[in-house]
Amino acid sequence: MRALIETLRRFLMSKYSLVFIVLLLVFTLTACVRTAETPIPTVTPIAGVITRAATKVVAASNSLDTSKAQADYVCDGTNDEVEIQAAIDALGGVGGRVLLLEGKYNIANTIVLRSSVSLEGIGWGAVEEKLGWGTVLTLGADVDAILISDAFYCTISNLMIDGQKGRGYTSCGIKIQHSFRTKIERCFIYNCGGNGISQTKPDLNSNYSFVLWILNNFIHGSGSSGVFVSYLEGFFIDNNDVEASGSNGIVVDSACGYGSVKGNLINDSRENGIFTGVSNRVQLIGNTILVSGYHGICLYGGYQIVKDNIVNGASMAESNTYDGIHIYIAGPGSISGNLIQDEDSKTRYGIYLTSHTASTLVYGNAITVSQMQSGALGFDNEALGQNNRVMDNIGYNPVGISRITVDTSPFTYTAGLSPETVYVSGGTVTSITKGGNDFGLVSGAFDLEPNESMVVTYARAPTMYKDIH
Repeated sequence: MRALIETLRRFLMSKYSLVFIVLLLVFTLTACVRTAETPIPTVTPIAGVITRAATKVVAASNSLDTSKAQADYVCDGTNDEVEIQAAIDALGGVGGRVLLLEGKYNIANTIVLRSSVSLEGIGWGAVEEKLGWGTVLTLGADVDAILISDAFYCTISNLMIDGQKGRGYTSCGIKIQHSFRTKIERCFIYNCGGNGISQTKPDLNSNYSFVLWILNNFIHGSGSSGVFVSYLEGFFIDNNDVEASGSNGIVVDSACGYGSVKGNLINDSRENGIFTGVSNRVQLIGNTILVSGYHGICLYGGYQIVKDNIVNGASMAESNTYDGIHIYIAGPGSISGNLIQDEDSKTRYGIYLTSHTASTLVYGNAITVSQMQSGALGFDNEALGQNNRVMDNIGYNPVGISRITVDTSPFTYTAGLSPETVYVSGGTVTSITKGGNDFGLVSGAFDLEPNESMVVTYARAPTMYKDIH
């Protein structure tokens, strides 16, 4: 310390100390002058430019005290939709985010979401607080919990809805109508008396909705269907867990198109696991469907792709009545790569084509035929000759060899749904033709594609067999 003081004393007594002091005074005076003469720049706000998204925070009556302290709105446990709706409306026409903090919100009237508003919780809670924290909306009246109507760019995420079905309520968890680019994700929708999530057309004069994402939700115990959509173009119903539905697991009903149902787990549906109504251009890919009262998958409409699904345990409501995949009206379309089994052996057919099925390719499916009541694959006779093709399905193909009953000459034989080899021998045959071309043979083996015909002209009937591949 003494050395430091001695060094400072020597510096102050030296010739350099005066120069240092003069420079310090000049610098200080210059800074003061610049401060006095030059105003501090200011930023003038530009009208219409928002530098960050608006957020309103809502706390429940039983939220933590620290949460209530930072909330814009605090609910009192009665008609909590009033505070939530006020937060939504406060965002105005520009939209923004409403964050619902942990706790239970009692809902007596429907919450109406506005355009460009994101309604978010902090995660899935539980009905009983002792089981964990989260954002829980509990119905206290028979009303839809949340409605998105005539709105654009809305999102609902990270919250739970308890529909209180046990009270006799028949309402939906989330209802959507005439909306554009809506997203529902990571929600737990529990015990609703109606559909868990419902996209509908309120009346015949209303417009369709366009582009809907229903992603990564858990929907349990709906009194009707877990997910129900209709009058919708552009949709993605992906990676949801839908369980214990009172009707169908997932319904893509009338007038839907250009969408996918992918990667969902659908378990314990009272009716069909997946039902598509009169809809077009729908892809059902990679779903797992376990224990359905009716069909695992029931198809209406056209241009449908059903691929790589697992169906186990259809027709649980009535044995030997319903199928793993039931194609009522479909075509053109394809059914491929699906695994169909039934450990309880109640399913009628693995796959069934009705008289209304046309231009549908069924190939590469695996069916555990020993677990089917009536067979791996069945069809109405009218499905023959309607350009349907059934090929390379494990459990059904190859079908094997059987005798053909030869009718009056010239005899026309038409192959069924699968490729065949037809064997002709004996008799007195004068010609064998296919597509108007004469083979120049009177016996032999002849390959036919599905629905393809050959004509055998004879004086004495030959013996004919078919080997269905």
